[in-house]
Amino acid sequence: MKSIKGVSIALFFLAALPLSVMAETTYVIIADLQFQPVFLNISTGTTVTWLNYDWTGYYGRRHIIAAHYAEFRSPRLEFNDSFSVTFDKPGTYSYIDPIYRSSAGGAFIKKGVIMVT
Repeated sequence: MKSIKGVSIALFFLAALPLSVMAETTYVIIADLQFQPVFLNISTGTTVTWLNYDWTGYYGRRHIIAAHYAEFRSPRLEFNDSFSVTFDKPGTYSYIDPIYRSSAGGAFIKKGVIMVT
């Protein structure tokens, strides 16, 4: 009986650990040819997940998430797809969607910036 109480007490304290001990996830929504939010300031070890919710009313737009210095690159994301990266090193990471970069008369999606401290 004492061992069961001991296990219950241990589980209680484990469940009471602060959430900061657990890995964090932050989301970036892709919609209307924009990253939302554009700027993120996160802690080392945080996972960033991009969610493609870019719908034109008739079809979903495809996107690719690509870091400027090749730290990461997603496959082509169809509507409702996601892509995740865990940032283990401090630094500043900028990224774009190479499908919708600036072009004369074409669509334009701004770059995103992630600052990891």
